[in-house]
Amino acid sequence: MDILEYLDLTDEKQTDLFWANGKHIDTTNTLTGQYQLFSLYSFYVELTLTPEGKRIQRFSIFNSGARLDKYALNIKPTKKPWE
Repeated sequence: MDILEYLDLTDEKQTDLFWANGKHIDTTNTLTGQYQLFSLYSFYVELTLTPEGKRIQRFSIFNSGARLDKYALNIKPTKKPWE
């Protein structure tokens, strides 16, 4: 499933697929909140949680870009680019 197909789904179906298939990659804590990065199919989902990490404030879906910058030092590639 690609990102556009996923975005066409209802919020409930997106949530179900996310919790069933999302793979946690990294967590970053700041003074304003906690950010958790997941991979889902061929794109990313970032959860923004309250500073205590107890409540989801935002559910962001994207392919690439500046949102990944805060995770750059902690993400380790699992495949070589030519594979």
